[in-house]
Amino acid sequence: MIVLTLVAVVAVIWLILSRRTEQRGMAVFLATAEQATELQAGAAERVDRVFAEVGPLLSRQEVITLLSEAVDATREADELLDIEVPASAARSYGHISAASSTWTQGVEDAHRVILGLMDGDLGEDGPTAIRDVIALLRAGDASYALFRSEIATAEVGSAMADFPTISFIDPDPGDPVRFDEQQFALRIAIAYNLSPRHDIGVVGMTIPEPVGVRGGIPIVPASASLGVTAVISNLGNEPEDSFSVALNVLNVDTGETYTDSATVVSLASGASTTVDFSSIPVDPGGLYQAVLTITIDGDGNTDNNAWAMTFIWNEES
Repeated sequence: MIVLTLVAVVAVIWLILSRRTEQRGMAVFLATAEQATELQAGAAERVDRVFAEVGPLLSRQEVITLLSEAVDATREADELLDIEVPASAARSYGHISAASSTWTQGVEDAHRVILGLMDGDLGEDGPTAIRDVIALLRAGDASYALFRSEIATAEVGSAMADFPTISFIDPDPGDPVRFDEQQFALRIAIAYNLSPRHDIGVVGMTIPEPVGVRGGIPIVPASASLGVTAVISNLGNEPEDSFSVALNVLNVDTGETYTDSATVVSLASGASTTVDFSSIPVDPGGLYQAVLTITIDGDGNTDNNAWAMTFIWNEES
């Protein structure tokens, strides 16, 4: 009798501990799923905005940023869901895990395909590639709907999270052609602002700056040394990496030339930076011409790749 009693007590304790372990496991799963779905919901909003506004409403960099952020969010969500779950959550976990991995692949493909369309690399294959992306994202939407249905009937008590509806591909969009692959590819093809454009411009100034003119030529006041500042702007819609700006200062009187150069490591689209050249040798009263030049591959506007200024270095007072 004592032995049977002990066995019964142990069984009850084991049952209680198992239920507590199961409950803790379910709570962890639900909390993790909440974090993951929050990330996926944000990614879905970004993808939907691309499908809705691609063309004249979004710049190339905005499209790339939205898709890159969506890729990062879906990947992070997918990593969060790499957990062990209790048996009672197995079906729910299967659905949300399938949705997450499918969405992640779909968003990665969307990033690759849409960038390829903007670059003109896909040609006639573009619409088919977009159709495949849409189908993949819809498959993720379907798996997530199964997850919400499963979790709504699961016995998780007050710990059950309120999971939002998430659709990467709106099943009932206000615009009937938003997810039409032919129309989507056409919107990108005719949007000038989405094609890659490389354009770097440069202007300069002497340090010190001119304080007057002589015979129509600016006079730079004498000082301890002459400097030239190059203001470089990325006027295109692509980031530019590792390019050089060169300075040539010609002494018109002697024919001697001073040269220097500097490298700009990177410059984002729409951004500007400065490069300072200092301690340039000059003679009092001399006539000089300073020229800044900059070159990048594929520059679509070479008219702004150089700046020149003729000046007189004033006599020492």
